[in-house]
Amino acid sequence: MKNWVSILTLVLAGLTPAPAAAQAALTELPGYLPTEHLDLVPAGEAAVEINLQGAMLRMIAAVAGKEDPEFAALVGALEAIRVRSGEFDPAAAAAVGARIAAAQSWLDGHGWLPMVRVREDGEQLFVYSLEQGGDLVGFTLLAVEEGEATAVNLIGRIDPAQLVRLIEGLDLDVLDDIELDKLGDQP
Repeated sequence: MKNWVSILTLVLAGLTPAPAAAQAALTELPGYLPTEHLDLVPAGEAAVEINLQGAMLRMIAAVAGKEDPEFAALVGALEAIRVRSGEFDPAAAAAVGARIAAAQSWLDGHGWLPMVRVREDGEQLFVYSLEQGGDLVGFTLLAVEEGEATAVNLIGRIDPAQLVRLIEGLDLDVLDDIELDKLGDQP
């Protein structure tokens, strides 16, 4: 019974809205990408929207800690996990492509390093990382495939060896054909 009370307390703490100052602070972190402003998927139409930070990430790390300490350490070191994914009208493919190009320009202009750039058969995949002081502090994946767009942004200290595991855990359809095992090999 005591374990359930602890878990419920953690869940409720995670559901408490973060103060405005904490929300504003997220935008100031070096690994932040303004995914909500990319407009890859029309507002309110994202099939998947994940916005985890602060207490919720600590809760996930605490719950996972007993069964998977390595995963718990990875999640516990993050400041935020942000995902937006959904379908778009194929007629809007050019507009979505322009938004992806704008996001790449933003990333390039803010010191992010391109790890992977793929443009073939109507598919686009762009993977960027941000390093500070020899540590990986940001990871962004932008993918467009057959009328579906996805943006993933991980903010905080990231263990490259565990990165693929976390991305696979998101279980997004647009990532099915991507050889994620190669991402962990990047410097």
